[in-house]
Amino acid sequence: MLDAYIAFSLHFPWDDRTHALYEEYLSRCAVVLLSGLASVKYLTLSNDTFQESPYVNDRFHLLPKFHNLTHLCLDSDICSFSRTSFTKFLLKCPKLEVLVFPLGSGRLRHDDNHGWKSIPVPRCIKSSLKKLHITDFCGYSWEIQFVEFFLENATVLEKFQISLSCSPLSIYNWKNLADLKNQFVGMGSCDIKFR
Repeated sequence: MLDAYIAFSLHFPWDDRTHALYEEYLSRCAVVLLSGLASVKYLTLSNDTFQESPYVNDRFHLLPKFHNLTHLCLDSDICSFSRTSFTKFLLKCPKLEVLVFPLGSGRLRHDDNHGWKSIPVPRCIKSSLKKLHITDFCGYSWEIQFVEFFLENATVLEKFQISLSCSPLSIYNWKNLADLKNQFVGMGSCDIKFR
């Protein structure tokens, strides 16, 4: 199999007593599903695949390496997940060349106060990631830290595209785009495009 599109979502009756059971079950299903896709080259993940829970973080070691995976797209309806979950998954993708990732308000949760500096840099970011496309960029400080993390660590990155959010809550828009561009001048050696 070359391509896989996963819209992973489970519906479970919401009840405070069963919430932990739901999260544990969800994380087991996600690991089993993703383990069966270890040989794909193109993978699009959406919805609750990375739903944040202690059970999800505790199961990343069970995933196989995605040795053939070169293109990963995290679809725009992803709820929210943590930096730790995101980087733990990327650690399993040693040959990733293309990453499409939606930012936007609240999608990437902070699971500590140390920022991106405290997280190990996945091998793919250092050695194989050539194209990065961030969508729904609003310009919040944590989003800028995310961009800086990639610009500082992605040594073979050739193209970096940032698509601005249309949200009225967005800090950056076409009027103050020059300010945003100036923040990234001199970081990395890739071609940065805004749209």
